[in-house]
This record gives sequence, structure tokens and C-alpha cells, in this order.
Amino acid sequence: MRGERSDIFTDTGGWTRVRASEDEWQLNVLRAALIHAEIPFKRIKSGGKTEICVPIEYAMEAELARMRVEEALNRSKDDGENAPELSVPPPPPPPMDAPVQTIVSDPSLGEIVHIEHYGYELRVGPEPFYAVLEKEWEEFLDISAQRREFAILLEKEYERLYAHLRGAKRFPQFVRMVEAVYKGDDAADNPSDFLRAAGWTAAAVAVIAFLAALVRWIGS
Repeated sequence: MRGERSDIFTDTGGWTRVRASEDEWQLNVLRAALIHAEIPFKRIKSGGKTEICVPIEYAMEAELARMRVEEALNRSKDDGENAPELSVPPPPPPPMDAPVQTIVSDPSLGEIVHIEHYGYELRVGPEPFYAVLEKEWEEFLDISAQRREFAILLEKEYERLYAHLRGAKRFPQFVRMVEAVYKGDDAADNPSDFLRAAGWTAAAVAVIAFLAALVRWIGS
């Protein structure tokens, strides 16, 4: 029987087990971390558990990813945050071969990337990063425009990210980065802002001209 158990990996080209668990939520977090680290993996059902396996040559990188995930989960547990009881379950991990495009980036904070046919990953704060599915993205952007409501959303459903932003005093900076998704990086390039500025300039010129004429009339 022991020899049969070893053949599960040798028969598939040299795979090694990283984690075996019945907890699908924790396995999904680990899968997301492996995807982010570009480590190939596969799932194997074994009894009542699911095993996450990687090629032997990626064993070291996968072990480091697993340790980071467990550290993050333990830290959340110590802070009184029970991740499996989130009001909204974590989204499934994106497909490994999905095209990824950076939408907005802040060198001192992080970036937001679009994963085609999946959603948006918020690459800010500690890993594993949070993702927002395509169907939920517009609502996420709408809420971001309301600072208080956005803070409540992050605190309830993106706990690690919220704790990082508050601890580093980066919440306003993160809000601006999210707003840049639909406002653009340079507010001066917004046509409505340009027209508004032009209107104020024209009004100021008119006031100055009126005052100059009034001074000349008084002096005559």
C-alpha cells in the first residue's frame, strides 16, 4: 500500500504535496498565492481531503508560499478575525493562463490589475491579495466614491487590506488609486475639470476688467 501511495506523484511526472486539507477556503487562499507566484499546481482528491500538489522543482517556492499563507491566516485569527465567516466568501482563483493587465499603479503603495474574464486583483498590502470579480467591480467603484461606506466595506470584507491601510495611514492614498481607475491618473486631463477651470478663468478676467474700468471712471 505504501508503494501505491508514492506512485500517485511519480506517475504524474514528479509532483509533491504542499498541503492536504478538508478546508476549501484555506485551500483557495493557497491556490491564489501559488497563482500569484506563477507556480503550477494541481488538485488531487484523496479520501475526504483535497491535496494541492506542485512539480518537485517548485517545491521550495511552494513551501514559502504556504508558510506566508499560514502566517497571514494565523495573524487574522489572532486578531479575532475568523476568515471563513466572512459575509462574502472569497472568489475562486483565476485561471492560470488568463491575460493580466495593470490598470493603475502607485510605486509606494501597489497596483490594481485586470485579469481577463475574471476580475480585478488589489495588489496592495500583505499576500494573498484580494480579488474583486467582474460582476462586482462597478459596485466596488461606486462605493469607493463614498469614503465612509468604502471604509466600512473594506473593514468587513477586506480585513487584512483594511488593517494594512489603516496601520500604514494609507487609506486616503488607496482611495485615490481606486478613483484613478475611472478618473484617470491626471485630473487635469478630465474634460469637465478643464471646462470648469476655463470658466473660472474667464470669470476672473471679466471681474478684473470691470474693476479696471471702474477705477478709470472714478479717476476721470
